[in-house]
Amino acid sequence: MFADRTGRILRPSWALGLFTLFLVFWAGLAIAAESHVPHGEGRLWRIERGGAPPSHIMGTIHVTDPRVRDLPAPIRKAFEASEQAAFELLFHPEERTAINQGQQLPSKKSLAKLLGPETYRKVISVAARYGLPEDTVDRMQPWALAVLFQTPPEEFRRRAGGDLILDRWLIQWAYDLGMRVVALETVDEQMSLFDTE
Repeated sequence: MFADRTGRILRPSWALGLFTLFLVFWAGLAIAAESHVPHGEGRLWRIERGGAPPSHIMGTIHVTDPRVRDLPAPIRKAFEASEQAAFELLFHPEERTAINQGQQLPSKKSLAKLLGPETYRKVISVAARYGLPEDTVDRMQPWALAVLFQTPPEEFRRRAGGDLILDRWLIQWAYDLGMRVVALETVDEQMSLFDTE
């Protein structure tokens, strides 16, 4: 808190919003802690307030392994009872195109010129495990390769073969159920995390 020259306490305009956000977050944690699933063992949190219909939050993982689609009954029941589902992105074709373009270096730049020869050779060697040719790798942003190399090659091949990551599978299911489906972020917002220029 701050005081003006007369001694009146001034609160920054953002303080009330921040305090409100803290209370909402704290209340959500308290409700989650009272749920039937012990903390650390759950993937689904139920949020309730007054007489409003409950909301649910579920963490997902961006993998295609079919075992992640074997959702426990409480998650399936909550999802099927929902009217709306919100996801990080919706992965429409335009979004996927924008992501692919954002992973490319600007024209006239190459990875070989950004990295030293030894590092570049190592990168090309690792990329070969993913079936990526050198000319493709040389056009990729370093951050895109860092993200790629966190993915096992077999997972990369499943995605390239058309298998859906859990989020995309859930999005399709939500559409099939007739839900309103919304995105929490835009591709530009996500790409801005990696923008170094």
